Amino acid sequence: MTPLHCAVSTGQVDTVRWLLSHGACPNTLAQASFRSNRVPPLFLAEHAEIARELLIHGADPLVIPDPGFMNTMTPLQLAYVGGNYAVAQELEEWGGDVALTPFHLAAARNNVLAVRKFIARKTDIDCLGEMGYVGLNRRTPLHWAAVSGSTEAVHALLKAGADPNFQDSRGRSPLHWAARLNKLEVVRSLIRAGAEPNLTDGEFMTPLMCAASALDGSRELVSELTTAGGDIAYQLPTTGDTALHIAVREENHSSALAALSNGGDLMRMNNEGLRPLDCTASTRLLFELKRAAGQRDVMISYTHSHLEFARKLRQSLEEANITTWLDLMDPSGIGGGAVWREEIARGITNASMVLCILTEDYASSEWCLKELALAKQVGTPILAVSTEGTIVDANLQVYLYTRQIIPFEPAIVGLRHGEGRIEYDYDESRYRSQFHLLLDGVRDEVEKRRYFTKQKNVASSRNLDLDGGGAERGAGSSSRGTMLQTLGDARLSPVS
Repeated sequence: MTPLHCAVSTGQVDTVRWLLSHGACPNTLAQASFRSNRVPPLFLAEHAEIARELLIHGADPLVIPDPGFMNTMTPLQLAYVGGNYAVAQELEEWGGDVALTPFHLAAARNNVLAVRKFIARKTDIDCLGEMGYVGLNRRTPLHWAAVSGSTEAVHALLKAGADPNFQDSRGRSPLHWAARLNKLEVVRSLIRAGAEPNLTDGEFMTPLMCAASALDGSRELVSELTTAGGDIAYQLPTTGDTALHIAVREENHSSALAALSNGGDLMRMNNEGLRPLDCTASTRLLFELKRAAGQRDVMISYTHSHLEFARKLRQSLEEANITTWLDLMDPSGIGGGAVWREEIARGITNASMVLCILTEDYASSEWCLKELALAKQVGTPILAVSTEGTIVDANLQVYLYTRQIIPFEPAIVGLRHGEGRIEYDYDESRYRSQFHLLLDGVRDEVEKRRYFTKQKNVASSRNLDLDGGGAERGAGSSSRGTMLQTLGDARLSPVS
């Protein structure tokens, strides 16, 4: 027996993970005197978690170690015979099945020569078992080939007329399984052969939704299915979830980003009023989704003479998984065009908060004051940091609370002027200390915004259910409405 066999048989999960991560093969047969003991590690797994680790690392759920001799059962059959239903359920999720026919086994092993021999002998291309018997899961050889990722066998079966839309006992076609198990080349072959990308299984899942739930599902997998006509906006009739909801809930980063880039809607609500953004607690995934969708948690208000500090602050916030918008256009150079002002207005309106960088020239900037005025008007919270000991005068007191200003002066040890720009030298240790004070407040505002939006949407969803739920649930509108007012319309306090 290999070390992996020993670790699996004794239930040592951490050791199994370590061995697999260091290259142990999950399909190696044990060397034993008795044929009945010549099995791969998966046959020895008595814990679902260990079975999952083996399957994640490529263990074959359809393996029959010694067909025609001692070991003629699959891992799923062994689990059922032993009453280990937890392991059996895990195997089912990975396409496990009971032993069916030599034709099925040849397809799973990608034995194209054997597959062609069965085809030449006029074996039923979509056979479900031997001698009139139908297998437990009603799967064809094409299903087995799709589960195993046997691309050449898939080609041979499709060329011979195998039905790419044949549904098993769970309602899943070969395309469902290939998508669920991230078999990209098989997905491509099935689509070319006419597999239906919007076919639903017994749980109303489409192949695209199976791809969204696939562990480490590739972006190409989602793109192939949407390009073939897969409906990215389709919602499960039971829960209202979209493929994007599923990918985010499973925290499948690549699948979620692929679903988003192929038309997934971050604001689409399910039957509970939850958006995809509400389906995970992963700050990293939320950051990646918001950044990809162009949504920003924080809008920085600053004078362009202090661009260097604003960029440093943005970098620090984004390293902390806070999406941040920093407008790089200098208003003095573009004449304040209407399109630019509306972009600013939308940014302020949709942000969780505005972060104001108080410098000596801030209060004298008409645009900065307009940004604060608009934030106050639409109810976007304002936090501030100071860098030059700026006094909060009457104009700024309308928008800022002195006690909420985080001073960065202790972190600044030098100052340089040049071409209308001001740059600082920093004590990085003190900078990090002050930044963490700021970060606590920023995170509070971001989470508060997310929480209240979620609660509002859930309440709205419940009201719809009470009213009969006839209206289609779509993208939730902001609690502040659609803000099309430009900065030029924002009311300002008098500037002395």
